[in-house]
Amino acid sequence: MYPTPSNKLISRWHGPCTILERRSKYSYLVDMGNECHKIIHANKIRKYYTRALACGLIVEEDEEFGSVVEVPLKQEVQKKERLSIDAEQINYLSTEQQGQLLTIRNKYQDRFIEKNGLCTLVEHETELKPDFRVKEFAAYRIPFAYRPGVERQIQDVR
Repeated sequence: MYPTPSNKLISRWHGPCTILERRSKYSYLVDMGNECHKIIHANKIRKYYTRALACGLIVEEDEEFGSVVEVPLKQEVQKKERLSIDAEQINYLSTEQQGQLLTIRNKYQDRFIEKNGLCTLVEHETELKPDFRVKEFAAYRIPFAYRPGVERQIQDVR
């Protein structure tokens, strides 16, 4: 990403360019073309992907057509039956939200299983520094108007 010649505040991607050498951990010497070399920070560099601008057909009658590059096709995911969710489990959602949830679940059905539950495949652990202390907050009084609601929420959690 580099500023445009007409406005230094507008940056655009330039390239493709060639990285000549790594100068430091985050800076690279880049050949910008026309024998122009610049040192650019790694944040302003990204991998260049070529785009296929045309698609040609080869017919059996063709005798000479040059080299052929075969593009691997995505493997087709076998479609399963549409997954369903018990209506009682999602009755707190609006009708529109329920539709969106079911659409997403069916679209990505290879990532879901029929049985809901706790995932025990991996366990996450957060490493803390040895001198870490939990920050303690000062207690405050709950206004009388909010106390019944707070008590009800505490009972729901238990």
